[in-house]
Amino acid sequence: MKQKSLIDSLSSLLEVMKKEIDRPGGKKWCPMATVSPEGFPQNRYIILRSMDLSKGHFIFYTHAQSRKVADLETSARAVLCWYLQSKRLQLQFFCTPKRITQTKELRTYWKTLYELSHKDYQGPPPGSPASEALSNPDSSTKDSERHFAAFRLYWERIEALELRKEENQRRVYVRHQSDWDSFVCHP
Repeated sequence: MKQKSLIDSLSSLLEVMKKEIDRPGGKKWCPMATVSPEGFPQNRYIILRSMDLSKGHFIFYTHAQSRKVADLETSARAVLCWYLQSKRLQLQFFCTPKRITQTKELRTYWKTLYELSHKDYQGPPPGSPASEALSNPDSSTKDSERHFAAFRLYWERIEALELRKEENQRRVYVRHQSDWDSFVCHP
C-alpha cells in the first residue's frame, strides 16, 4: 500500500511552511530567482516576512534602489525555492510580484524592523562602491525609510518535492483564479 505523502494536500503543505516561517528562529530565508532588465538570470536570498494563506502570497522587504526591484518590476516574475530539512521537503513558488505602495501599510512594516536594521535602507543602492556610502549626504537614518520597499509575491504555481527513502514524490499545483488544480509528476 502506498504511503500518504505530505504533498497530497496543498493546505497541509502550506501550513507546515507557515508554522516554520512564523516560529521564532524558523526558516525564513530562501533564494529568489528573477531576470534582470538586460535578460540575465539573478538569484539572491530574501527573508520571508509573512505568509498569507488565504490570499496566497508572501511579503518581503528590500532597499528600494536594489537591483531586485528593477528585476521584479521589469519581468513581473519571480521563483522562490524553500527547503525544510526536517521534512525533506522542497517547495518552489512561481510568483507574480506586486510592490506595496500604500504609505500607511509601508509604515506598519517599517515599524516591525529592529531599529538597527534601518541602516540597511540608507544611502546609495546596495552594491555601490563603499566610498559612495561615506560621501553620500543621503545616508542619515532619518531618511532611510524612504528607501524601504515591500513586495507581495502572489503564488501562481507551486511545485512540491518530498524526498523519501523508498520513492520521491512530486506534485504541481496551479492556480486558476481562486482554485488550485494539481497533478502528480515524475520526481
